Amino acid sequence: MKKNSLPIQYQHYLPARFYSELPELVLELGIDLKILLKDTGLNKQQLKDVCTKEAPKITRGPSEKLILNLLALTKDPAMGFTVGERYNISSHGAVGFAALTCNNVANALDIATKYFPVLTPLLRLKVPTLATDNSSTITNTGDERNSLSLENSESLRIIEVESSADMHPEVERFLIEGILSSIHVMAQFLLNNKLPAYILELAYPLQGYHQTYADKKNIHITGDHKQTRILFPSELLSQPLLLADKNAFQKNLEECDYLLEGSMSRQATLIQSISNQLSEPDNLFLSQEFIADKLNMSSRTLQRLLKKENTNFRDIANHVRISQAKRLLVESEYSISQVAHELGYTDAANFTRAFKKLENISPSEYRDSKINPS
Repeated sequence: MKKNSLPIQYQHYLPARFYSELPELVLELGIDLKILLKDTGLNKQQLKDVCTKEAPKITRGPSEKLILNLLALTKDPAMGFTVGERYNISSHGAVGFAALTCNNVANALDIATKYFPVLTPLLRLKVPTLATDNSSTITNTGDERNSLSLENSESLRIIEVESSADMHPEVERFLIEGILSSIHVMAQFLLNNKLPAYILELAYPLQGYHQTYADKKNIHITGDHKQTRILFPSELLSQPLLLADKNAFQKNLEECDYLLEGSMSRQATLIQSISNQLSEPDNLFLSQEFIADKLNMSSRTLQRLLKKENTNFRDIANHVRISQAKRLLVESEYSISQVAHELGYTDAANFTRAFKKLENISPSEYRDSKINPS
């Protein structure tokens, strides 16, 4: 494994385990896998080989279609919760094991928020210092889950869950509820099945299945909030973990740092990744939408990220075209018009104008300077 490159299971749009467990899940649900895979461009073998080096990266388009097909075939809007329950500590690799072997809940929460980008770039976990509003005040009715209140905000801590990419609303809800369900499963395990009641606020309207889930998990759930949040008693932070192991924790933490470095490196080289894609044979005229899908994001997300780098897709594409133009001018006997045609310019004048804008000399002057240096 090269430095700053992620293991194959971290390079797909969704965690590899989601794809690899789909055949087993649909078998349990009585769904035909071929129907689930319809219009995704994927096959059973690709799901089976998802963690191998030979496996092609599964990108945004097929992944979203998989989720939408799953929701349509099951007709179960709670499928996100159902799938999330399958993901325990070991499902999250080094990040899960680091949380398992740290000292207490506070440390586990720090691990989860810091290294969450390793698990998926699609969602973010944030932990504000204190609860700062009373949007979920709950009347005490004697039920343990209803004894929590934000009237004293210092008694609660918050985990915010938010999207970091544009996606289909049903896919976003599926992923958020999958994460919430998985967090519940892991918290139960870490606390030896002694997880106290907590509040779950959703950034969208409640449906009937939400209350069913709340009753099953003994939590309080409300909808139509500004953002999705988990609120829990602050005294839980000091709760020690039964499997704390200093040596194992350090080893897992080193692996987490390595994976995070690779993840951040991939993000830092976004411009280079686009340039590399466009520089491949026959790829020069690929659209922003196509490249965005290859990079596991929407076109809007790609545009926003490039704006932060003070550039845009068109400028990157122009630089790639001019780079290829320079090679053709030196290595071929094409005329200026032929080079312009090869690179998709409408005529030699437009090509010359674009070339001169970036290189400060005309294509003819560039060719002459390389072939007949003074």
